[in-house]
Amino acid sequence: MSVSISIVNCSKEEKIDFSHLPFSSKGEILSNFVATKLITFYFLENIGDEIYLIEDDMTEDNWPLNVSMNTVINFKEVSKTLIDDAEAKGVISNRKKVIIDEDEESLYFWNFD
Repeated sequence: MSVSISIVNCSKEEKIDFSHLPFSSKGEILSNFVATKLITFYFLENIGDEIYLIEDDMTEDNWPLNVSMNTVINFKEVSKTLIDDAEAKGVISNRKKVIIDEDEESLYFWNFD
């Protein structure tokens, strides 16, 4: 199983777990033009912030940040905000919500043409 990546912004106490997006691993991100645009957009919009790319297989023993894992878990998740902002500024377009299970509203992902 591939390791997922998260973006952690310690300056703003927020994170991007790529919730509801069709990419989260290194390979998926590198091969997806929308993913690279979103990540680049986030970094450019937050120049000067303390931002890290973190793999989800980290443990307390190899945790690279000065803030604890438990603190980061409680950071605000801003994937949707990132997508909304990127779409509003014309960085990405043609977002479509793909429902996985009609009975469970939280089971969906965003797809981009």
